[in-house]
Amino acid sequence: MDRWTGWLLVAAVITGTALSAPGGLRADDGAQLRAKVVAAEAKESDSSIRFEPGVRLHTIWQYSDQAGTPDNEFLVEMARIALRWEAGDWVDGKVSADLEQIFEEGKGSLRDAYVRVRPIKYVAIRLGQFKRPFSGLELRSRAKLEAVRRGIGNELLIEDLGFGDRDIGAMLEGKVGGKKRNLKYMVGAFNGGGADGGGANAKEADVDGSKDLVFRVEGNPLKWLKVGANASMKWFDTSGQPFAADSAMAAGLDVRFKRKGLAVYAEWLLAENWDRCGYAQYDVNCRKEMHEPLAWGFLLMASYKWKLPWGLAIAPVFKGEYLVPEADVTGSGPGRYVPGMNGAGLWQLVPGVNLHIGDHFRLMANGEFTRSESDVPPGWEAKEAVKEWADSNRFLLQFALDI
Repeated sequence: MDRWTGWLLVAAVITGTALSAPGGLRADDGAQLRAKVVAAEAKESDSSIRFEPGVRLHTIWQYSDQAGTPDNEFLVEMARIALRWEAGDWVDGKVSADLEQIFEEGKGSLRDAYVRVRPIKYVAIRLGQFKRPFSGLELRSRAKLEAVRRGIGNELLIEDLGFGDRDIGAMLEGKVGGKKRNLKYMVGAFNGGGADGGGANAKEADVDGSKDLVFRVEGNPLKWLKVGANASMKWFDTSGQPFAADSAMAAGLDVRFKRKGLAVYAEWLLAENWDRCGYAQYDVNCRKEMHEPLAWGFLLMASYKWKLPWGLAIAPVFKGEYLVPEADVTGSGPGRYVPGMNGAGLWQLVPGVNLHIGDHFRLMANGEFTRSESDVPPGWEAKEAVKEWADSNRFLLQFALDI
């Protein structure tokens, strides 16, 4: 029963009562009848199943001078379909799939697939495949992200090292407080191999059942301010890996300020770069050295949205980022050079502007300018590890449709 049907029912009953009642209609009859209808609607809502489909299509034209990439290229950055569902107020879930890999591999991939149950008011249990609760920037939907991409720190610490992004696991979560001021918590255990076991996470076979633990807490002390803190701990099955680390950790803090059209986001992340421990092309014996190389980064992003006539809005954006891929590397021997080793860092500056057309479409133009503080030794330019962090300039024009 929808709200308009409820009002029509109230009107019909009130009219019938007024015509048939010998004493006429009392003033409180309408209120009592409306209360009964609202109660009936709530009861029906508690037992009904609601579905919400979604579509996300992001297409890009990019121009780049990065070594090993085309000068200009058209890309399907994201093509995703999703279905959310709710069964009353205590069970919900989501299933989503990426279709852009069809252009590259001839098949799609599963993104989210989970069910969440709320047995009591402040506690929910989620089981399935979903994003680990690490990094406020990673948890922010691409439909709301002010820049085309999240940046170099997210690529290394969250995706390549697997401290965030999607994985299969179980999580406790909940929220205390109201809409303006509240505190959320999330703590989960995950397999550690990622959604598809690709990238650096493919080394996390973990036949012995090792799991990752991830924790995040975030709150709104003020309506326009959100503060978050998170930590992640990984344990590895080191069978057959004599240089590998037994475990690795990461931590981070983030702050988001939003008032009227202005939005400012800052994030700091620190992680142990376990991927250099006996795995990579230029590795470090983490067991011999008794520690792992550290990676850390800081990001600041700001935008301002001006509303225009005809459902339009324009929003300039600027993102600045500094990343140290490897610090405190004490390993020795030939072939150990990688950009960023022993504290040298990378800068990435991203100016841009977004044109919002209605509620579901954005035209986004970004420039990405990346500079490394370390020089590449002669003869190493073709190495894969070097190409990833070499100086580069890139221009991105994205059509973003989010429904």
